[in-house]
Amino acid sequence: MKTFFTINLGCKVNLFETNAITYQLVQKGFKHVDDINKANIILINTCSVTNKADAKSRNMINRAKQAKLNPIVIVMGCFSQVNKEWFKNNKVDIVVGCKDKNKIVNLLENYLKDKKQINKISKDIKTFEEFGCFKHLDNTRAFLKIQDGCDFYCSYCLIPYCRGHQRAMKHQHVLKAISEYVKQGYKEIVLTGVNTAGYKDGTYTFYDLLKDIDMLKGDFRVRISSLEPFQITKQIIDLIANNPNRWSNQIHLCLQSANNQVLQEMNRRYKIEDFIELCRYIRSKMHNVALTTDYIVAFGNETEEQFADSIKNLKKICFANMNVFIYSRRKGTVADIKYKKDVNPTIARARYNKVVALKLQCQKRYLKSLINKKLDVIVERSKTPLMHGYSSEFVKVVFNSSINLQHKLVQVKANGIKFDGQNYYLVGKKIK
Repeated sequence: MKTFFTINLGCKVNLFETNAITYQLVQKGFKHVDDINKANIILINTCSVTNKADAKSRNMINRAKQAKLNPIVIVMGCFSQVNKEWFKNNKVDIVVGCKDKNKIVNLLENYLKDKKQINKISKDIKTFEEFGCFKHLDNTRAFLKIQDGCDFYCSYCLIPYCRGHQRAMKHQHVLKAISEYVKQGYKEIVLTGVNTAGYKDGTYTFYDLLKDIDMLKGDFRVRISSLEPFQITKQIIDLIANNPNRWSNQIHLCLQSANNQVLQEMNRRYKIEDFIELCRYIRSKMHNVALTTDYIVAFGNETEEQFADSIKNLKKICFANMNVFIYSRRKGTVADIKYKKDVNPTIARARYNKVVALKLQCQKRYLKSLINKKLDVIVERSKTPLMHGYSSEFVKVVFNSSINLQHKLVQVKANGIKFDGQNYYLVGKKIK
């Protein structure tokens, strides 16, 4: 019972948790394998952000139960949190929701002693559960979950019902974990959370945390996974802009729609004019900054006029990159109850294609602005002589090297653009 396989679905918060549990299991003598049919134990961290995510979670659970070695199946996360009844007829060995994830290893050890099924899906999610500092075995950068839960109840989203109200890691623990990761040699640390900028430790705010991180010693940069535009102040932007060696040159702002009527229907807390002004201010303070976003097409009963207005505003912003999705109905949300009929799938796909085409146009334009610039690149993959890495702007950069530079921070001069079939990326030459 010493081999295990992990399946991670959903967000970077899930990825952090799965990485933490993987490290804990390895420390206990278990072996992580990359073939599901060679595993005695299968761990699935599920997602429930859309109905499609639910379906994928169910499929992965069924796949795990049918694996070759008749493994112990452990299921945790948002799907199990909101689908407790499903597990009455689809039993697994260990199931938890969004609470007790940091106790998975102990639960497994208990199960191995008596082989009794464990079901610990609890709605009482009030405290922030920590995993401590650990090695990210398969990652070049270190992720650190500093916050969990959400209080905003966007009409399309079930996350507040899955993960509970906002809560955060003690700020002293955040600073200590970052310092430990720096000692381990990580050159980039990613702060992540369900609502990262909603971080609050008593009266200690997200700005206070960034200010203290800014003062830490060491040669490393910090990337913030995603930010809600209504929580980002000029004070925060100024702090980041004033220390470009500490903070990545990328700001990920969650837009979701570029039309005010749709934003209101989504229960988002800003107007598109305010968002555009925020982008203008950031660009005035941070040279060549990469502004990136998440965007939903065909939400609710989005009209042609609303979509046309969105395209007009997206052209004004011209993001360096976008994660684009067609709206997926989520049972149990306000939007699911309010909108009985979705936008015609053919129309929705056509709108998606139009936004993706605009995304690629803006992406190419942004990358052109980086040509002949010196970029700080952390190498993630190495297959000599090709090195693949990401710059401070979170732009993929490929260059040649006669030696393996994986996990190294190097300077690369960008000299061209290529297309991989989905996105543009930079090619360059390492600066000696």
